[in-house]
Amino acid sequence: MSFSHTPQPISPLQRYVPTLLVMLVLLACIERIYGIDRQSLWSDELFAITASFKPTWASLWSLLVSDSHPPGYVLFMYWTLPLSGYSDIGIRLHALLFGVLWIPLVYWVGKRWFGDWAALFSAAILVSGYNAIYYSQEARAYTMLVAFNLINIGCFFEILFGQHPQRRHISGFILSTLAMLYLHYAGFVFLSAEILLYAILWFLQQRKGSVREAAKIFGIPLLLYLPWLGIMYHHMVNAPQDWSVSAAPTLSEGLNTLHRLVGPDNAHALFVALTLLAAFIYALIDRVKNGMSQAMLAVYSLFFLMIVPILAFYIESALATPIFEKRYFLNALPIAALLIGYVANAVLSSLSAVWKVPACILAMLIFTVWTIDANSRAGLYTKLDKDPVREAVAVIRNDVEKNAMIGNYTVIMTHDWFENYLKRSGISYDDQWEFRRFYVPQQVMNVDDYLLKHKKIDYFYYLSLRQPNSESATFALRQQYKLLSKAEVSIEAGTLDVFKFSAKEFPDAADLQGLGTNRSNEIAKLVAQDIGDKPPEKYMVLITHDWMKPYLRRNGVHYDESAIGTYVINAQARSVLSYVKNHPDIDTLYYLALDEPNAEGAILMLQYRYLLEDEKTVKTSVGNVNILKFNVKAPPVVTASIRQRLQASQTNRVAEWILADTTQAQKDTYAVAYSHSWLEPYLKLNGINYDETWVDRQYYINTQAPSVYSYIDQHSAVSELYYVALRTPETERAALLLQLQYSEISRVAFEVSAGIVDVIKFNTKVSPVDTAELKKRLAGSPLYEVTHLAVTDAKSAGKNASAFMVTHDWLRMYLRYLGAELDEKWNGDFYYAASQLDEVSQHLQMHPEINRLYYLALMEPGLQPAVDALKGKLAISCEQFFDGPVGRLALMRFDTKAQPKDNSLPVPTCQE
Repeated sequence: MSFSHTPQPISPLQRYVPTLLVMLVLLACIERIYGIDRQSLWSDELFAITASFKPTWASLWSLLVSDSHPPGYVLFMYWTLPLSGYSDIGIRLHALLFGVLWIPLVYWVGKRWFGDWAALFSAAILVSGYNAIYYSQEARAYTMLVAFNLINIGCFFEILFGQHPQRRHISGFILSTLAMLYLHYAGFVFLSAEILLYAILWFLQQRKGSVREAAKIFGIPLLLYLPWLGIMYHHMVNAPQDWSVSAAPTLSEGLNTLHRLVGPDNAHALFVALTLLAAFIYALIDRVKNGMSQAMLAVYSLFFLMIVPILAFYIESALATPIFEKRYFLNALPIAALLIGYVANAVLSSLSAVWKVPACILAMLIFTVWTIDANSRAGLYTKLDKDPVREAVAVIRNDVEKNAMIGNYTVIMTHDWFENYLKRSGISYDDQWEFRRFYVPQQVMNVDDYLLKHKKIDYFYYLSLRQPNSESATFALRQQYKLLSKAEVSIEAGTLDVFKFSAKEFPDAADLQGLGTNRSNEIAKLVAQDIGDKPPEKYMVLITHDWMKPYLRRNGVHYDESAIGTYVINAQARSVLSYVKNHPDIDTLYYLALDEPNAEGAILMLQYRYLLEDEKTVKTSVGNVNILKFNVKAPPVVTASIRQRLQASQTNRVAEWILADTTQAQKDTYAVAYSHSWLEPYLKLNGINYDETWVDRQYYINTQAPSVYSYIDQHSAVSELYYVALRTPETERAALLLQLQYSEISRVAFEVSAGIVDVIKFNTKVSPVDTAELKKRLAGSPLYEVTHLAVTDAKSAGKNASAFMVTHDWLRMYLRYLGAELDEKWNGDFYYAASQLDEVSQHLQMHPEINRLYYLALMEPGLQPAVDALKGKLAISCEQFFDGPVGRLALMRFDTKAQPKDNSLPVPTCQE
């Protein structure tokens, strides 16, 4: 296909084109350099700079993933900042260079499809454009993105409409596409529009496409982008608040956004709108008069690539995530400039040769002067709209220099983007301290801990972007430390506060009087008002987080720090109940609980034991805080509230599973044992049958196994046993002893706030088939070690040559599991008192084949006389001690055929 009609460049002007293009580039440089460091770097610019401070790739990767943009720009800054430097100009240098690069790039595209003078008009439109200059003075990815976008369009049009596209065009398209994708998610939207355009042109038979070509030019960059695709989805779904606008835009708001995009005032917006309309009408007329041409396809394609991404962002903003911001549409500026250049060239082509040169130059000059004047009136070089971070840090620098403070201060801040200016100003702060970023009042305990560990610090500064959360955080600091001075740096966009505190002094009464309050303090005030004159011994206060302590102290609420600490999860309930039981004067318990999933279970434990008299909720900067008041002297009442908390708790899933599994079972055919008392309310409130008369139903240690066996033996109707256990080494060993006795039917694990809860279901009527592997798993337990040593040693003596005595049945149980030869008829093998010594002697006389007697004992208080009597009667040949979960365990081996030895002599250690 060849051109049927294209406005031809005006040949007498040809020799002026290079000079005019150079002049436009120089003017673009001047306009972008002027005032580039007038304002401080602001938060969005400083974020990328923090990447260059990361010491390891792991910490850099964490920053990249947490950002809500692709990693290309941050990585670019990471590698280039050490070269360009950390001055404001050095940091913004890349934005300036790529912003200037727009001019020759738009000229390159315009010249190829519309001629030299159309290209010059397009370049002139961009030279003084408000947003083209603004973003060329801001250290962000946008000027880079648009530069690669122009390269992308130029190469794409050559592939689509060029008669002989070269390999360099395909390579240029793939590389520029990859750069766009990794610089900003707007690049992904633009690529999607190009893919759609390619398909439409192919479908309408305006150019011959192919699957192979499409796979090459689109597939290769998308394949190389694939590693980031999942993270992009995560950012779009889970983190839109980091980069989106506040609400879905209305049509008028959308038009206003486009107005602010194309011009600094109404006149420029109207000019762009009318000239784009003229370009579209002219293209339609030209199409009718002269037919379709490659240049005409380029015009329609430019309109498509300008409108479709904006429309896509608008639809996404209206239906899902609001992301309709002018900076995401900057690629529309050079496209609009190309279309304006196209129609302007067509108009000027109609002039006579005498007027063409002055008319063209005059038109560009008038537009440039008009735009520069509009920019000036719109405040391009005077408006203050960036956070004055530099000026806030200067306040600290001046104070440090004035007072000659060296090393006896530090700095905390609401945002880590203050750090660039702190480093450049030589201000001391601890960049290894995780909690130097302080932005909510609940973090004040971290500051307290740090200052306690760094006693040389006399002062500290707080750099704060003024927001509701940071104001509450400031309040928390002013409760703890004396405020020495305060300064603020304000601009139209907001205020930065600079506070100086003494790390050694507390605020006096006058300081606290004028301090004001915050939400957390109001919570403590509510509790204080309810307590009234009640003495401290009559009430107890529980909290989920330490940051609540200063507020309680300030409001005169007694808090026993030596009692419980923070009460966060249901597994801690036992210690709370014990404390209340040991302090019988307490009649009221207050619980201040941050509304978190774990706290639901913690509240449930209290509500299950005590009467909930009152409940309030206060919204704070970190979430809702529940204020619960319990009467510990009154019985609980099962209400809708307790049912709601039951359903919300993670642990309730355990009980729900058991309930579902026992639906068809008779109540007396199954039994339930559990490892911890805090599991019981979930069973009871779900109506699960468990025997409250069974004292040893709380089974958490393997030494209790005989009591479980005994219970099952006494209740012959029980055919199934459920063991509900928080997974710990002890409960796993306890479960193992059940596995050795009964056949395991099923096992289910639930992840809860305290850890993992296992529900193991046993058939009590069937013994396990293969216990060899289970017995191996007993190894590692002190009970296993002491009994295994005894059994191994006894087997070396030969069959029937040994006898065993124990203090507890669970020791005998282990001996039996390990294959010891036990005399089941000997009732005296439980030896725990010296009065039983005669029974031992009689048994040995009746069994002369026994020449070794093993005594396995839990060394409880009062057992020593029995041990001494045994040593006085029989010759001890070795002994060994083990520290077990229930106390000190002992193994003693006696030689029944030898005379007793002097007890003062050392006894050898028993060894395998």
